[in-house]
Amino acid sequence: MSGSATPVTNFLYPTAVSTGFPHLEVLAMGYDYNVYWAYRDSAAGEWTPNGTLSTLASTVIQWENGVTLAAVGGDEVQMYAAGQNDPSSLFRKVHNSSMVWDPPDAWEQISSLVDSTASIVSWDPADVYIFVLDVHDGLYYAAYSSDMTLGSWVNLGGTWARYTPTVVSWNTTRFDVFVVDPATYEIRYTYWDGDVWSPGALGFYNLQGYSISRPVAATWGAGRIDLFTRGGDSGLWHLVYDEDTSDNNNWSNWTRISADNTTIQAEPEVVSWGPGRLDVFAWGTDNSLYHKAYEDGKWKPTQGFEVLGSDLGGPPKAVSDAQGSVHVFAYSKAQYLIHTAWNQTLGAWSPASGGFEILGSVA
Repeated sequence: MSGSATPVTNFLYPTAVSTGFPHLEVLAMGYDYNVYWAYRDSAAGEWTPNGTLSTLASTVIQWENGVTLAAVGGDEVQMYAAGQNDPSSLFRKVHNSSMVWDPPDAWEQISSLVDSTASIVSWDPADVYIFVLDVHDGLYYAAYSSDMTLGSWVNLGGTWARYTPTVVSWNTTRFDVFVVDPATYEIRYTYWDGDVWSPGALGFYNLQGYSISRPVAATWGAGRIDLFTRGGDSGLWHLVYDEDTSDNNNWSNWTRISADNTTIQAEPEVVSWGPGRLDVFAWGTDNSLYHKAYEDGKWKPTQGFEVLGSDLGGPPKAVSDAQGSVHVFAYSKAQYLIHTAWNQTLGAWSPASGGFEILGSVA
């Protein structure tokens, strides 16, 4: 994978999370820098509020491109947002099954040295790890202890392209963190095995490639990671880590999985709802919503993408709330938050025929 450096404009995007079916919620940072929210807790599919979005917070600070939403165990959901003031700040809100955010009318400031949105890894509300870039584009992390005290920020080293770090975890003692080298556009990574960071203090492995977007990753079980990015040719590229193979230190070669004449914008998206299953989404340069599924050891469709709709105004974000169920959110060109969903049992997308459910305006 190679190419030339093409500046990528940052676009707004939503984010979604589920604590388990039928719970589902989505956050969207508006073009007015307000943070909007909708959720549902019923299999009937009705959203609260219905037909519009709640305004969670209004602020004089210009927020980063998106907000982070994380289900951290049980019914607890945490939201993180980074400001663009100088020095930058990282803020947090939390809710439980009451669906009432705390603090209700403000933000809890947890750092003043952050220059990216956060990536969160958690297996329990008392065990939350936060990964960010600081104001000098260094990679840092901090963890909440059992008494919900945030520990010191730890420097993992390097100076990186200004994308939110990508973090994936297949069990409670394994974290893999991916960043992009701003000089070579190669993807680097480090991992925690429960005792130490590898390949060593402030060190990173080189996965090569040529990434002009934030990479995204998914794991469907121990020993397996699938990594995707937008390459220098604006195609969608794929790399696999599989502990069952001995090739190239368990990593595959980079493979382009988009057709030769198909290009994408911004970062792709990937979710997995079970072993052997991936759903990959991308924002096409024709503003279409592209989809490709991996199942039974092969891609469907084998060439190109399934087109789920058109007139996207930003990259898609997806979440699975149950096995066989995937929800996809994006902004439309008309500045609405839109939604479509896959039901494996029915073998169909809803709404059908390339349509989207409109959840509300983010203008």
